[in-house]
Amino acid sequence: MKLKAAVLLPILFLASQARAESNAPAAETFVRQFYGAYQAKETARLAQFYAPDATFSDPSFELDLKGPDQIRDLLTKALAKYESLDFEITHTAAAGDDLTVEGIMLGKLGHKSVRVPFVSVFHFRNQKIVAQRDLFDVTHFLVQLGVIPPPFAPKPSPTPVAAASAPGASGDLKETIARMDTKIFDAFNAHDVDALMAMFTDDLEFYQDNDGLKSYPQTKDDFKKLFANVPGIKRELVKETLEVYPIKDYGAIEVGAHRFCHRENGKDECGTFKFAMAWRKTGDTWKISRVFSYAH
Repeated sequence: MKLKAAVLLPILFLASQARAESNAPAAETFVRQFYGAYQAKETARLAQFYAPDATFSDPSFELDLKGPDQIRDLLTKALAKYESLDFEITHTAAAGDDLTVEGIMLGKLGHKSVRVPFVSVFHFRNQKIVAQRDLFDVTHFLVQLGVIPPPFAPKPSPTPVAAASAPGASGDLKETIARMDTKIFDAFNAHDVDALMAMFTDDLEFYQDNDGLKSYPQTKDDFKKLFANVPGIKRELVKETLEVYPIKDYGAIEVGAHRFCHRENGKDECGTFKFAMAWRKTGDTWKISRVFSYAH
C-alpha cells in the first residue's frame, strides 16, 4: 500500500500540474502571435485573444476596460497614432495560469521615435486572456517626446530662472506660468480663437490620448469646431494640482489637472482631465510648443 501511494502521489501531482498549465497557451507561441498582431495593428485579431469577461487595466494611463469590445476600441485608437510599432521581448515567466512578459515597445509617433519599457501580466482561462495588467514607463515616454526633462538631470539654479522671467513678473517661475495659463484660458473661455492660437508656437504638437497628434492648423480647426458645437464650454484650472518645472535654455513645463464644463439638457456636465504643456520663452514672450492632454 505504501509503495502504491508513493507511486500514485507523484502521478496525481503531475496530472494536477498538467490541468493547471492547460489553461494558458505556450508562452513562446502566445508572445509571437499576440505581439505580432500588435505590430501589424490587427485589432480585430487581438480581440480574439480575450475571453468574453476579460479585463484590461493600466494604472499608468488610468485604464480599466472590460470585455473584448472595449479593449478592441481602445487599441484601435491607440495603435492608429503610431506610424510604426514593434516589440523587443526581453523576458517571460510562466506560472500555472499566469504569464508575465517584460520588454520594450519601439514606436514612431509623429516624427519622434520612442523606446518604452513595459511589463504585462496575463491570466488565462481555457487558452484565453481573462485579465491583463500593463505597466508602462510613462516618465521615460514623455522624456523621449520632449515634454518633460529627464528626472535625474542636474537642475538649473533658481537665479537664471528668475532672470528669465518676463518684465514685471514676480520673479517666481510658477507665478509666471500660472499667469500665462490664466491668459490663454481666458481666451479659451471667451471662445476667441485668434487670441487663443496666438499663445501657441507655429510648430505646435498637440497630443491627446483619445484623438492622436495634431498640428497648429489642425488644433485651430478643432477649437473652432468645439466652440461651434459646445457654445457654453468653459475651462478651470484645478489650482492645487499645478506644478511648474524649469527647462534649461528653453522655458518651462506645466503639469496639472483642469476641469471643463458645459450645459447639457439643463444641467452642468463637467469632466476633469490631466495635462502637460511645454512653454517656450523667446525674448520676453512665452508660447506653448507642446501639449499632452490625457486621462479622458
